[in-house]
Amino acid sequence: EALALCLAGGYTGEMLLSLLEREGVPSAAALYAAETRISIQIAEQDGRFSNLNDRGGPVTAADIDALMELTLEYLRPEDTLVLGGAVPDGAPDDVYARFVHRFRPHCRCIAVDADGAALCAAVSAGPTLLKPNEEELVRYAGRPLCGEEEFFACARHLAAESGGLVLLSLGAKGAALFT
Repeated sequence: EALALCLAGGYTGEMLLSLLEREGVPSAAALYAAETRISIQIAEQDGRFSNLNDRGGPVTAADIDALMELTLEYLRPEDTLVLGGAVPDGAPDDVYARFVHRFRPHCRCIAVDADGAALCAAVSAGPTLLKPNEEELVRYAGRPLCGEEEFFACARHLAAESGGLVLLSLGAKGAALFT
């Protein structure tokens, strides 16, 4: 059974928790003063998606600590911890890496879905699984990747560097897993 653990603040945080409850998703939140960000994804008929992302309000070190304590309260040895989403303003770029280091001894598996500096920092923490998409992998590589061979080579390099698995999301083409 899944449990959504999150930071929730302001009206948008209340809306998030209400939507989770309405959909029957068990959740627990560390409340904070700023507004939770809003992210809207628009699906087009041709299968493309457009994302509209608000940054939301800043978090503090105390907010991150509260979320860590909440996670520790709920996490069990048989659980998989999934860390994902844009790192909120005010959080350090290595926040996911900090979660990986802190909770690796307390659960079975840690998966990270991140971008940019958060992805780069998470790599060295050694999560069980990283899940970049093609655009995130290009940003990680720091250069254009041309063709399947280059994408797959970069994903293999990422797996070797992290010591874990990489699940490369390929959009409508599916996904590929690398060890």
